[in-house]
Amino acid sequence: MADVIAMAQGVKAAAAGISVWVPVISAGAGILGALGSQWLSHIFITRREKRASEEKLNRERYYIGTELVFLLERYSVAWMSLGSLRVQELSEMDKIPSLDLSQVKGDWRSLSSHLIFRIRAFETNMTVLSSRIQAGKFNDYLPVSLPLTYDCLKTGIQAFILAAKIRREAGLPDSVHLLSEQGILDTLRGLRKKYWKRIVLESKHGKETMQNFPQIPDGIKGGIQS
Repeated sequence: MADVIAMAQGVKAAAAGISVWVPVISAGAGILGALGSQWLSHIFITRREKRASEEKLNRERYYIGTELVFLLERYSVAWMSLGSLRVQELSEMDKIPSLDLSQVKGDWRSLSSHLIFRIRAFETNMTVLSSRIQAGKFNDYLPVSLPLTYDCLKTGIQAFILAAKIRREAGLPDSVHLLSEQGILDTLRGLRKKYWKRIVLESKHGKETMQNFPQIPDGIKGGIQS
């Protein structure tokens, strides 16, 4: 009988000890649950904000990419008028193609740093070309005008290739003129090849002309040097 009473008292004591820890355990579980829910909420909010930021960046990139692409491609097409003319003739008619990228609206930071560098480098090269055109505006000397015309065509090609790179980064479809045998790029390359052949022929002709000049006799050369 004494053993039964002792066991009952032990059970009561254990129950009392457990009842003391129940509020503590409940409070700890509540705290852990609150912290866990806050952590999950923070993750979901961060992911949502990141997704919204990426979507905004993609929209900005698509917008500014569209602006840049068509400006550059129109600039390329304008140089196709050199098919039967030289740059001096275009200059006399005030039909030299121009390109002002400052009018492009949108967030430039949405583009990759590498692409921004390529665009700014192209602007610099274009400015140098414009200066050369102005300097040779009234110069119809073939060894000057033919290489200048060749470089103008090369600039048109570079503009079209740059537009293609922007298309791909902005998620725009490729131009049908990029790989077509009758497209803008192929036409510009054909014109550049034609002018390069003319440059080579003029160079050979110039050397032949110099070789056909009458040679100065040695005695006269000595008199000139003295």
